[in-house]
Amino acid sequence: CIQCHQLGGAGGRDPADLAPDLTLAANRLRPGWIVDWLHDPQAIMPNTRMPSYFYSEGERLMDDADEQIVALRNHILALGKKGTP
Repeated sequence: CIQCHQLGGAGGRDPADLAPDLTLAANRLRPGWIVDWLHDPQAIMPNTRMPSYFYSEGERLMDDADEQIVALRNHILALGKKGTP
């Protein structure tokens, strides 16, 4: 994620080249939307630079794709909370 997303600042990189700061997700995004986005970013925003890691053309790329998406969503939501690494 951090190859594209910033976590609490651009870290010397041009913010225009970075995806949204994930530490802001809990305050900006609905949990269900994050799941939908991770499931198929292209369906929500055609031509987005966000790749689909879990599904391709509706087919799961891993057996536990849905569980992985929920776990990643939970981690992203925790990033902005104090005391979370």
